[in-house]
Amino acid sequence: MTQNSGRFWRAGDAGPAALAGERVAVLGYGNLGRAMALNLGDVAARGSEGSLARVIVGNIDDEYASQARQDGFTVLPIDQAVGSADIVFILLPDEVIPDLFAGSIAPNLASGAAMVLASGYNLAYGLVAPPEDVDVLLLAPRMGGEHVRTRFLSGQGFLAYGSVEQDASGRALDRLLGIADAAGALQAGLLELDARREADLDLFVEQTMGA
Repeated sequence: MTQNSGRFWRAGDAGPAALAGERVAVLGYGNLGRAMALNLGDVAARGSEGSLARVIVGNIDDEYASQARQDGFTVLPIDQAVGSADIVFILLPDEVIPDLFAGSIAPNLASGAAMVLASGYNLAYGLVAPPEDVDVLLLAPRMGGEHVRTRFLSGQGFLAYGSVEQDASGRALDRLLGIADAAGALQAGLLELDARREADLDLFVEQTMGA
């Protein structure tokens, strides 16, 4: 993993064609997954030059999948969604990611694809082992899904932490800034913080707030 921190990116820092033609799969359609999928889907639907190509959802066939279909998304089993995407945004609960990663995610990641996590926990503590030929990115919003969505719609955006944990393609930073911009993070700002520091910070906050 990288040990990066300190830079702060804002609107305008993402290249205009950072996600050109990229297909995004959002894995998990819970609170944050739905918000991110809707934000990214809105950008894809605009069809502007250099924009991402499409957004699909990977989820088991449950009430969340039904909601995603009602929202207009194509829903596929997780392994199929991963295999059909250039960027895989993993928005599943931390506790279920390791087993799903080993069985359904890692084997289906295409060489040169990117995986994005919204929490540094599984990377920081070695609970997932990303393939060496994929980009590994962290984009961790500092608020819940309802605010991620409403602040996107209002144009305010949301503050997030982010980092490039592995650059296999040579354009991992471009992808990070592109996905952050499309999701709404650059409007408020993206602070560079690597997965280990982000995970430690989250654990510290949980312990002190819960004490």
